[in-house]
Amino acid sequence: MGARWQGPGRLVPPDRRWWLIGLFFLATAINSIDRQIFAVLAPLFSIDLKITEVQYGFIVQAFLVAYTVMFVVSGYLIDRFGTRLGMAVCMAWWSTAAALHALARGALSMGVFRFLLGVGESGNFTAAAKAVSEWFPPEERSLATGIYSAGSLVGATVCPVLSVWLAAAFGWRKAFFLTAAVGLLWLVPWQFLSRHRDGGGAGDRSTAPVQRRPLRLRTLLRTRNVHALFWPRVISEPVWWFYIFWLPKYLKDVQHFTMAQLGYTLWIPYVAADAGSLLGGYFSGIFVKRGHSPVSARRFILIPCALVMPVTLLLVLKVSAVMVLAGASLALFAHMAWKVNLVTLTNDLFPAAQVASVSGVLAMGAGLGGVIFAGMAGIIVKLQSYSVLFGVVALLHPCALAVVSRLLRRGGEAPTHPYVSSSSFQRQ
Repeated sequence: MGARWQGPGRLVPPDRRWWLIGLFFLATAINSIDRQIFAVLAPLFSIDLKITEVQYGFIVQAFLVAYTVMFVVSGYLIDRFGTRLGMAVCMAWWSTAAALHALARGALSMGVFRFLLGVGESGNFTAAAKAVSEWFPPEERSLATGIYSAGSLVGATVCPVLSVWLAAAFGWRKAFFLTAAVGLLWLVPWQFLSRHRDGGGAGDRSTAPVQRRPLRLRTLLRTRNVHALFWPRVISEPVWWFYIFWLPKYLKDVQHFTMAQLGYTLWIPYVAADAGSLLGGYFSGIFVKRGHSPVSARRFILIPCALVMPVTLLLVLKVSAVMVLAGASLALFAHMAWKVNLVTLTNDLFPAAQVASVSGVLAMGAGLGGVIFAGMAGIIVKLQSYSVLFGVVALLHPCALAVVSRLLRRGGEAPTHPYVSSSSFQRQ
């Protein structure tokens, strides 16, 4: 790591690349709002459309199935055609699908629209991961990842208040439509700021041709470091989906929150998650600057984040609303600090020309965990209780940490030039 970083990001002035990552922050916030508004407004449209708890779980699962499968597809296509075009297409697709929610007439149509939303939303994260590898040196990558990841949490923080206000003022159907329109407006600054700097690919006319070799899925699945990051995503990602899709319903059904109270308080855990995203990225970057390898620096953050998660169960099982919010806040802080560093390991272990493809496979693992959990969660709540779900969620990160520790190969950092072939990594 002593050599000076010589990636394509050297062609991007620092102010330009931070502006671009700022746009990814906004895109991720929009992505989060378009996803979470469904959960916040569920108490309203579930009554109007006569959607049961089990049907709700299946609708959530429909989104996650599409979201999961499309990570692999979007990752390959973004590596092939470039970040600029790929991100624009994804934003236009999912914003249109989000607007269609306003037309739902029952569980089936709502499920179809959620599926279409999942098809488009996955591309945001594969494009962002690729951008970080292309534009940022190793010591800045975790912070850049933390910044765009924080968009999810800003969206999650704003969404309850915004959704409740829009639904009260215009009805839940127009609330879906109005929030979706923001994504289409985002395309204007994206096309302006990104036109001089894409990651290459068939759609990039502004930079010199570069070597571009997206990895085949079969090759990725034989790579040890892919498994070291894939299975922890499968195991740990249900924590995020649980707090996104089920915390609002838990507060409403068990803690008897009103819609107004949800709007006033539901933002608190997501502010904590924002802090975890930024601080987790910042401190692992500090470790890199002090001479630790990028992989070791990420490990220093992963370990305490995983070990603190069981503590959240003690807070939540106190069953008061204040303790539930405190436990959820601690859990989401730790989860996002964990996730930022786990995602950044992709940038550390694989060349930038292949990061979108690798990120797609790893994100598929995250979606797979969410799909499995979503199918089980509604049934568990019906047959058991929310306490059982909280118990499972509190133990997932320690299990994921054990997998990382067992499988991650030491000394596997990617070469400093992001377009070097990764053949040396494929057999690890």
